[in-house]
Formats: sequence, C-alpha cells, structure tokens
Amino acid sequence: MTRQLFGVIIILMKQKNKPENNMNKTALLAKYILELIDEEGLKTGDAIPSLRKLSKTQGTSTFVAKKAVEFLAERDVLEAKWGYGIYIKKYSSELKENILQALTEKKTASAASRSNCSMNLIAFIAKGRHADFFGDYLPGFSDVLKRENYHYILEQSNNSFLCEEDEVQSLLHSNSVKGFIIDAVIKNKAPNYLRDLRRMNMPAVFVGDTYFGKDIEVDRVLCDNNKGMSDIVEYVISMGHKRIAYIGTPEPRLYVNQLRHSIYADVMNKHGLTPFAMPAFSEDAMKENIEELRKTQAIQKDRITAFVCCGDAIANNCIKALKHLGLNVPDDVSVTGFDNRRWTEYSYPAITTVHYPCQEVGARAAELLLQKINGAKPVNDCMTCLEQPRLIIRGSVAECKRD
Repeated sequence: MTRQLFGVIIILMKQKNKPENNMNKTALLAKYILELIDEEGLKTGDAIPSLRKLSKTQGTSTFVAKKAVEFLAERDVLEAKWGYGIYIKKYSSELKENILQALTEKKTASAASRSNCSMNLIAFIAKGRHADFFGDYLPGFSDVLKRENYHYILEQSNNSFLCEEDEVQSLLHSNSVKGFIIDAVIKNKAPNYLRDLRRMNMPAVFVGDTYFGKDIEVDRVLCDNNKGMSDIVEYVISMGHKRIAYIGTPEPRLYVNQLRHSIYADVMNKHGLTPFAMPAFSEDAMKENIEELRKTQAIQKDRITAFVCCGDAIANNCIKALKHLGLNVPDDVSVTGFDNRRWTEYSYPAITTVHYPCQEVGARAAELLLQKINGAKPVNDCMTCLEQPRLIIRGSVAECKRD
C-alpha cells in the first residue's frame, strides 16, 4: 500500500513484536503466496486461490489480496486474468529471494521514515485518487500542516468500507501518526475503528458529508448544505419555474441525499409549491433513467420545467436522458447540479451548480485537528464546522416559458 509524504512515496508497516510482522498486510500476503507456490509445488500456468479465498485464509480484505496479487504481477510472478483466475507466470527460488529482499528493504526504509517524521505526522484517508474532491481537499489541509511543520501520509480506501477500516486500524496501531483526517466511505453506520480512535484518545476529523447517526458525534467539517441547496432552489424559482422535481442519488438512504431533498422540499413549501421527488438516476442505467423521465413527464398535467439534482453527475445523466427524449436543456427544461465538479464548466450546456468549498474544508479540518493535538480543544469535545458554498450560474437554467 503506497502512501504519499509530500511527494515522496513511502510504505508504512505495522509495528508488532515479531520482526516479520513489521510488514503490512499486503506484504505479508505476498510472502504467503510465494510460500504457497513452494509448498504446493506449483508451476508456470498453474492457478493459485482466488482473491476471496486468499483474503479469507489470511483474515484480511479482498482489496488487500488484490494489492498483493498486483504487487507480484508487477514482478512477473503472477498473471491476473480478472474474472477467470490468477496464474503463475514465472517462478524461481532466485526470483523469490529478490522479492523477499525488496520487501525487507521497504520495511527498513519505512522504519527510517517513521523515525524521521512520526513526531509530526498526520494521516489523510481518502476515498481514492479519482474520488469527487480528493485533489481539492489537498491544497487546503497541506498548506496548514506545512505551515505548522507537520507532514502527512496519504492513504486511499478506493471507496471500500473494509479497506478504510484496514487502513485506519493499521496506522492507528503502528503508533506512527498523531491524528487523522478522514474522507469516509459512508455506510450509514459508525465504523469499528471509531471505537478504537476514542479508546486511544486519537484525534480524528472527518471531512465531507460524514454522518453516522444522531447519537454518534464526531469532529467534522463540511459544506453548509442548507445554504447551498436553498440558494439553488431559490434561484430556479426566481427564473419563473414552479414545477420543479428533485432527483436524488442511487442510494436514497444516504444522509446527504436525504438532507438535500429535505431542504429542497422546505423551500418549495415556503413558496407554496408542490415538491416532487424523482427516482434516483444511475450512470449504469441510462435506459431506465430515460424511462423514468418519460413516465414523469407523462403523468404530469403540465410537465416539469426544472430538475434540481443532488449532485453534478446526476445532473449530467439527467441532461443526457432529456436529450434522448428530444428535449433541449435549458430551452425546454432546466437542470441544476451540486458540488461544482471541475468538468461541469466544460459540459454542454455548462451546468448551473453549487460550489462545494473543498479547499476551505480541508484547511479548516487541519486547523481543528492541530487544535485537538496541541490540547487547545479537548479530543472528546466533538464539533461540526460549516464552510460556505456559493451558487455558480451557468447555462443549464433558463427562464421558464410556461405558466
């Protein structure tokens, strides 16, 4: 598992009693696969167990098993034909020794890196390099940490709840970091590591729309969704639209979806307008999206003139579906998004949306975390900080041409 320390790629291993266990889970599993090949006498072309079996045998996640297989595939030991099997490409005792030596060297480099920077080291657990706001959070919190002479490790969960658990637990028990900033993979329940963070009095600040339930408090920094959604619905209404529908996420129970839908409904009710919630849109089900729009427009006495979407990707899918129905955006129907992803400025039409203040969220999260670490604020005194969004008016909304 690679982590980034101000542009330098390092590997952190767990610190346990046995020297061998200084390796992380990926390295240990790679070592296990090499030993399995020897013990079973496997040859070139033979298959090894599946990711599921490997992870079950070693008590880890399939994500870790995949990383171990990819590590050995990069060194030509294995060939992964995903969906068909994992096969031995080439193997020899000499190749095995070289790989074990590489793992040992990485372990030694990791220990040296920890000794140099662990006194002022923060872990940022991101959903992935291509996650929604990954690149936008970085400048905010990295500037604050650098100014205060702190370093950071970047770890990726690849949108896997289990992997996020593994990464946090691995770093937490390595005694190598002073705190966490976490862009959590939300599953509408508190992760197991939250209990361990509290037990070890480890400061952690969550960014984004993290919500584990009303009875579970955490430090978090996020966008003021109330202001953002209110502003964009008010703007659509100001353009003369009265029949405005809301389109949510493919996961209707997701907190941010429920929150933004509730705010939309409140604004509609305030103006004496009737809220209307569409079924969620999915990128993998465009035909279904088109059919839902066709049904919706058919059952309305006077069809809907504007769609307010929970996010930019949903807005983009809505525009595509409307085009399939022969409707022009914004001449026939208006569409809005939320988040202001970078591509929205260049889509056609450019999407009217709400800018999610990622850089400000990142900076505020880092400041709050350092206050917890330095004792300026109690670790267990949880708080929620809101950063202000702003309305971005582009070309996907036009004045309503019908009463």
